[in-house]
Order: sequence, then structure tokens, then C-alpha cells
Amino acid sequence: MEEAARTRTDQWGNLVRTTSDACVAAINSYYHQVLSYGRDRKVILEASKRDPDCVLANVLAAHFVASKKPSAAVGYLTAAASRLESATAYEKAVFRAVSYLLEDDRNDEVAVQVHRELLKEFPKDLISLKRVQVLCFYIGRPDISLELVEQVLPENQEEAYIYGMLAFPLLELGRTCDAEKSSLKGLEINKNDVWSQHAVSQWCSCSEVACLHNMLITCYSVLCTSICPFTLFVKFCNSEFYICSRIVTTFSIWFGTIMFLWISLQLCHVLQNDCRFNEAVDFMEACSSSWTVCSSFMYTHNWWHVAVCYLEGHSPLEKVLEIYDHYIWKELEREGADCEEVYLNALGLLLRISVRRQMDSIGDRLKVVADIFTNESNWHAEWLGDLLALWALAMTEKVNKAEELLKSLKRRVCSMSKKKQCTVQRGIVERVKLCLFSCQLAEALLEYGRGSYYKVFEILGPNFDAIEFKMIGASDEQLDVFNEVWYDTLLSTGHAQEAIEAMEKRVGEREGAPFLWHLLARAYSLGGRPDASFASDKSRALEVAYFK
Repeated sequence: MEEAARTRTDQWGNLVRTTSDACVAAINSYYHQVLSYGRDRKVILEASKRDPDCVLANVLAAHFVASKKPSAAVGYLTAAASRLESATAYEKAVFRAVSYLLEDDRNDEVAVQVHRELLKEFPKDLISLKRVQVLCFYIGRPDISLELVEQVLPENQEEAYIYGMLAFPLLELGRTCDAEKSSLKGLEINKNDVWSQHAVSQWCSCSEVACLHNMLITCYSVLCTSICPFTLFVKFCNSEFYICSRIVTTFSIWFGTIMFLWISLQLCHVLQNDCRFNEAVDFMEACSSSWTVCSSFMYTHNWWHVAVCYLEGHSPLEKVLEIYDHYIWKELEREGADCEEVYLNALGLLLRISVRRQMDSIGDRLKVVADIFTNESNWHAEWLGDLLALWALAMTEKVNKAEELLKSLKRRVCSMSKKKQCTVQRGIVERVKLCLFSCQLAEALLEYGRGSYYKVFEILGPNFDAIEFKMIGASDEQLDVFNEVWYDTLLSTGHAQEAIEAMEKRVGEREGAPFLWHLLARAYSLGGRPDASFASDKSRALEVAYFK
């Protein structure tokens, strides 16, 4: 006789109606996979198999498959709806939020509000927080993302993940110091974390180390000996790191490493933004042995950060390409790889190399990626991916295909505009305008790939700022390459004064970046300014400051 459905609780104490403990276990595993950017998020499908009538399992499964299998998502939502009457209040709230989020004509502001209400009632639901944070990322609203995480923070003081989720919008809003503090706070979390409840902990003290080198050796050795730093307190002080670690074994190894990784990524953002390239590289490479359990996005994105730090710190290009070959592109050979994420990180790195006029050294790497985008089935996975693909196709003389992709993008935007044209909400109108504006950036990248710099300037104008394009689904670091494209365009078209103004502002924000000083020297020289030699000397000095 089939077991009668009864109310159980998930790992955060939210009520779930199901016949199966295994269903709840799979749901909890899915929570961990999502929050840690793990490779096994498909475990949620197992939850639905264990109990096909569980509303929460079906709703979460619908959200998981929606982007690639929309018809399957409809099936899961239908199954959830059929049992909604007997669902718990929590399940009904999640059903409402996810169902609205998956609607074709959704109002993003309403989707955010629905999640805001859910989190008011169920503040420990970090999966719903993550879901709405992703939405905020794609609509370019880190301010709302921050509001939402601060809303639930009082109820999640001992959750390690909450501090990484807090750090990212802080960083996107330019609050670098606060982001660093939040990341470090997450690294202090230890025995109260839910995933260590069943672990048998061992206390192990690490002696303070007074130099970066010793810290990294310690961190690396801990990560590589099947004992992970479940909590790691790292205090940055004049490039010196002090560690106090609490070590746990067996059950906590996997979770602790991934939690450590996610928060470490936020620290990498901080270090990279502050032009502490060597520190960022050392810190990330010390953690890299644990990355293999991560999703394609997190794995390749982490290595993308490392490669960009090497590139910005003027390391030999061979090191950058080594990372590209062995850690980004090689991900495609692994089982369960998410190809779209690999392509996105690969192209983002290659465009940065191109702006630096180093394409002669990359061989056929760009052609290999561009060939993939001649297949239309690889279009429209991500706004950012499409923009980068336009440049790659044009750069490799596949202009006809690039123009087809551009037309397809414009059709999608026009279709969205028509769907929303009767909507009066300001947020929707602004989003449509931004999408139309993004088509201009798309057209500019196509022309940049063709080497038509005057057309690029004509399209983007004299006041371009890539930070306005957060809604394409890109972080500040990912967007920054488009500003580099614009700087290069200004210099290539002889707009000296505009280039000087733009570069002086950017150098003021990132004074330690050698490439920015190089561009400023070019701008000064183009404008006949005597301080060109100073900027050039500064660039050369910084080029040897980070990597020997």
C-alpha cells in the first residue's frame, strides 16, 4: 500500500507535503547544488520521481528544466497545480513565485515583488532568494538584489552562503570594502552551518603565517589532502594573510570546499577590481583543486577570472592561453558540461586579448569558437553570449552569419516590444528601451569585428558606458571589455579629447591597471599632450609590477 502523504520539513524547516523522505532528501541536495553552483542540479528530477505528487518537487523541477525544455516545465507545473489544494503554505508560495517567473509575458517588477512577499513569510528560503537574485542580475538591478538579501539576513546569520549572496550586489554597487567584509564573514562560519550538523568535527589550529606565500601553501595543502577548511578566516593586511582554520572531515569536505569557493570568488572580484592581480591569482589558484565539482559556469568562470587577472597584470600571454586551453576550453570534454557557459567565458577572454592587439598569438582558437556559432541552435542562450558571438563571427570573416544573428536578435527584441507595448509600468518600458539599446551594442560589436571603427563610433556615440548594460546578464568585470572596445574605437578614430576624458576617469578608478595607462598614453600622444611620456612610463612600470 502506498504511503500516505504527510507533512515533512526541508533543511530550513519549511513544510513540504510528500510521501517520501527520499524526495525531501533530493530537494535538500538540490538546494545545496544550486547554492554551491554544483554539477548535479538535476538531482531535483529525482525528487519528482520519488514523489510525483509533491508540489515543491515538481515546481523546482519545472524551474530547473525551463530554459532548455520548456514543454517539460509545463508538465511539471501542471503536476504541481493538480495537487496544489493539499499543498502547504510554503509550497503554494513557491508555486506562485515560480509559475509567474516562467510566464512568457511576465512583468519583472511583479516577479520581484512576488518573491519579496515569499521571503517575508519564509526568510530562510535561500533558494528563492537565489532565484530572485538571478532575476535582478538579468534586469540590471543590484540595488534590489541587495535589499532582498538584507531583508532575510537577520534570519540567516549562521548561513555561510548568505554572505556570498550579500557580497556580490555590494560589489556591483561599488561598495568594495563592504563586499570584502561580507566575504570574510562568510569564511568565518563553522559548526553552526546546516551542512555540518552530522559531521564529527576535529579542531585543528593553523599557526599564523606572516607572508602570502606561506598562507597559500597552507591553504593549497589543506584543500589537496581530503581535509577542507570548513571555515577560513583571512585578514588582508598589506598583502599578508593570517589564517585561522577549523578543519572538518568526511561528510563536510564537499560542502565546505564549495562554500569556501563561492565566497572566495567574491574576494577575487574585490582583489581584481582593486588591481591586486597577483594576490587574486595566488588566492584563486590555491583554491583551484576544489573547482572540479562545480558547474561548467562556476568552473570556467573562476578560471576566466584567473586568466583575466594574468592578462590585466601583463603576464606573458602564454600563461593566459594555458588557462584557456587546459581549464576553460577543456571543460567541454567533461561529462555534463554546459557548453554555452564555456563558449561565453572563452569568447569573453578572447575579446580582451583582441583589444590588446595580441590576436596573432592565439592561433585558430577564435575560429574554433566562431564556427560553433554558425549553427543557429547555439544562438540566444544568453544575451552576453550572442553579443560576443557577433564579434567572433565578424572577426573570422563570417559576416553573413553575423548579420543573420543580428537580425534574429532584433526580431526577438521587437517581438518583446510588441508584447509589452500596452503595458504602462515604468520598469517594463525601461527594460524594452534597454533591449533596443543593446541591439545598438550588438551592431557595434559586429562592426568592431570587421574593423569598421568609424561605424562603431557612429553607433555608440561619444558618451558610451558599458555599465548601463547590466541587464544583458553580465557582471561589471564582464561588461568592462565593452568599455575597452570603446576606448580602442575612440583612439582608432582620432577622437583624442573624448579618449583622454574617458581614460583619465577610468585610470582614476583603477590606477594599478597597466593597460589603462597604456591607453591613456596613446590618448595623450594623439592629443599632442606632453604628459604622454609620463603615462607611458607608468604603464611600463606596472607591466612588471605583478608577474615576473
